Amino acid sequence: MKNKFLKSTVILNLTLILKISCVPISDYKEVIEYLQNFDYLTQDDRTSLNYKIDNKEDVKNDKRLKRALENLQINGNIPITGKYDKSTAMLIDTPRCGVSDKNIIGKRHKRYTLMSSKWPSTTITYRFDHKNKAPFVDEQVNIRRRLREAFNVWEKDTIMKFIEIEEGTADIMISFEHPKHTQIDPYVFGTQTLGHAFQPGKNIGGDAHFNERIKWDFNVQYASKPEDGKISFFAVALHELGHSLGLGHTRDTEAVMYEFYSRSTSTLAEDDIRGMQHIYGVPPNRKYTPDQKVKDEEEMPVWRKDPILPDKCNTSYDAISLIDGEIIGFRRKYMFSSTKNATEIRTRWQGLPLNLKSVDAVFQTSDRRVLFFIGQDLYVMNGNKQQKSYKLKDIGMDDSIKKIDAIFRNSLNKQVYIFFDNSYYKFDEHKMMVTGTKSRITKAFRDVFDIDTGFTSKDGKTYFIKNEYSYEFDNENWYLRRMKPELTANLFMDCNLPTENIIDRFSVNDDYIDDENEFIPEAPNCQDNPEIPCNDPGSGSVKRSYTVTLFIIVGSSFFV
Repeated sequence: MKNKFLKSTVILNLTLILKISCVPISDYKEVIEYLQNFDYLTQDDRTSLNYKIDNKEDVKNDKRLKRALENLQINGNIPITGKYDKSTAMLIDTPRCGVSDKNIIGKRHKRYTLMSSKWPSTTITYRFDHKNKAPFVDEQVNIRRRLREAFNVWEKDTIMKFIEIEEGTADIMISFEHPKHTQIDPYVFGTQTLGHAFQPGKNIGGDAHFNERIKWDFNVQYASKPEDGKISFFAVALHELGHSLGLGHTRDTEAVMYEFYSRSTSTLAEDDIRGMQHIYGVPPNRKYTPDQKVKDEEEMPVWRKDPILPDKCNTSYDAISLIDGEIIGFRRKYMFSSTKNATEIRTRWQGLPLNLKSVDAVFQTSDRRVLFFIGQDLYVMNGNKQQKSYKLKDIGMDDSIKKIDAIFRNSLNKQVYIFFDNSYYKFDEHKMMVTGTKSRITKAFRDVFDIDTGFTSKDGKTYFIKNEYSYEFDNENWYLRRMKPELTANLFMDCNLPTENIIDRFSVNDDYIDDENEFIPEAPNCQDNPEIPCNDPGSGSVKRSYTVTLFIIVGSSFFV
């Protein structure tokens, strides 16, 4: 088989969700996990809600949870209550595809959705590779029949042609796999996972894997009911092959690509057909075009987007900066500090764009202007008003740079640095221009890479932030104190989150903190570090003196 490990490929898990019946508050984490897995909640929402649960706080009436449940109920076509009621429990218990619902949340109409790739040809080969796996060796004839029937359904109303081959590598390779089949792809089947498929593409693209631990019914044909306690292989294959051909999910409950697996069908719905024809074209015998509007298409409720403010003690950071002596954190379009909870950034800086969604980096200059870096734009704020705006290329940066990660001042050499990707520029805050050429970050800033943001605090210490942790940078010895991370919320936001023996987020997982025996690297020199002037040995380097004792041994005597 082909090499199956492609991180960029979209994977679609067809999953039977674990049963959740009556849920006491202590078990709400299961519901929250479900909602986050399918993008009804963000990771920040999940972290914050779980924190409330751990502290015995009520989450049932939390706005984030209520909104997420409402959107799930909208997609599931059940009464919209915003509560975890009996209907919602049954919906969550319904077998379904494991891919995120993000692409259909908030859609106003029932309509197919497309994935990000298609096959370059309308003639596709497929192959079932049984791999001599029991108990399916004896079932391979029935398996191949069900696959042929599923492909026939997709072929009937489209211009696609599917050809089975018995040897070699096909466009769509189909197999049964052990739950931990990581030698083929990086995704592990859960105990209730039926299978997954990949969107069209090279290597693993288009392939479909089915869980060998499931009790399959290989005899059931088309829309027939499977044997009690078994799953219709035909029905699952029909849905999965839709993903292999480039279709996403739909909110049309009659469509094969409907997200909740609740019935079997032997025909494509109008929605499925229109989606396929949108991708690959219309057969000559069809009288409508892919863009024709379905007359009875009903209006669907819109995904509500009530503003949910980030919790300063349970969030990651887009940027953090020292402004007028106060450390301010930025997340999405909000800001917060140790003394203030989240408010919109534009309540203080009204001159920023009206459609502001987030910032990449923020910096206050020595003359108290505040610089906001947003994508390829730089906004210079004087007070709450916009003084001037630039493009990154206007300040001397390469056209190819889409955004920056951090801007900060080294308190010892007073130089301002701009970080982006794996490189940095020096920045003249008075001329609003970068100086010199870009350099590799790790050449000067040892052990610093893959950061979210960074800044210099009021005590002159520089910190780099990754996820929820802050790492101090030794400005004198030019290295990251990566073995001593601290929770950013505790360090700067006056929070009191529990700490643990934190592993090194910038290195391998077996690299633990050792508070008493921290490794301090040899001080850099000007030949190794471009930020240390060779004509000034005291700038950025530490002078070390050594005493060398020479022992001379002559016969049985020695001299010092």
